[in-house]
Amino acid sequence: VDIEKAAKDLTASLEKLAAGDGPNFKLGKIHSAETQVVAGTLTKIVADLIDADGKTKECKVTIWSRPWLPNGVEVTFECEGEDKIVRKHSA
Repeated sequence: VDIEKAAKDLTASLEKLAAGDGPNFKLGKIHSAETQVVAGTLTKIVADLIDADGKTKECKVTIWSRPWLPNGVEVTFECEGEDKIVRKHSA
């Protein structure tokens, strides 16, 4: 996957989640990204995310996109020192 597409997909997910129940992160920097085709598309990203307090955290983010399902985008955040967060939003 190219980093620009990963950044675009992640930014879109972050904006949708921030408009709903959160979490409220902004993208700082992507360190790596890979995509595999499963039932849908699974994109794994390692990135610096900036929380609502302006703190930067390195997080592993997984975006599992199944656009044919309602709320078919599942986003998982695993940030250093924090509990795993799983959220869903529409495609």
